[in-house]
Amino acid sequence: RRHTRYIGDWSSDVCSSDRSRLAGLNVPLAQLDTFDTDVRIRAGEITVEGEPAHGVILDVGLVNGALTVRDVTVADFAGAKGKLGGVATGFSGKPSGAGTVNIAGESAAAIARVLKVEVPGVELGRLGAFTFNANLDGDRDRLRVDIGSRIADSDLRIQGTLALGDRPASDLVFQARNGNVANLFQVLGLGAGSRGRALAMALNGTATGPLEKLGVALTGTLAGA
Repeated sequence: RRHTRYIGDWSSDVCSSDRSRLAGLNVPLAQLDTFDTDVRIRAGEITVEGEPAHGVILDVGLVNGALTVRDVTVADFAGAKGKLGGVATGFSGKPSGAGTVNIAGESAAAIARVLKVEVPGVELGRLGAFTFNANLDGDRDRLRVDIGSRIADSDLRIQGTLALGDRPASDLVFQARNGNVANLFQVLGLGAGSRGRALAMALNGTATGPLEKLGVALTGTLAGA
């Protein structure tokens, strides 16, 4: 087995163009079972797409084919912060694992600008602050997901399982809540915003079956807030 270890502080400014040096690497997942490594890096600042990311932590271990992401943190990137962790095994056969992702930001528009994301018809500046939290557990044939998000004053939740193998399929339940539909329509470029009593919206739905015959059911209600 091959063993590597790096522990240290990295305070230099690393540009995203450096990623081109890694683009040519093609490491089959099975090879992750053949060596052990331990990486712990703290970077005061790196640059991604011309935007500085502060307080970057990378704390990852790979031992006997088990990948442990102890801590991957970004304290500030375009007004957002993020953290992820988890474990993964089975790289030479059927990979499986569990992990969490937590992201929160002051402005969804700022992140979209840095990542060069445009959504036709949507006023990104009105999306406001956002949060995204996900828990994942399983393998490619049965991946359990629990995802929650808040954006544009709307609360979103997706729960269930996904099959990502040879026959993609889903068994998901989703919910969406918004306290002022008129303001949401304004964000989406579909209206002028609230001019009277606010209407609250609640949507519930399911998405089940194989991808080629996906069945989607949706119900909703509107009520005076």
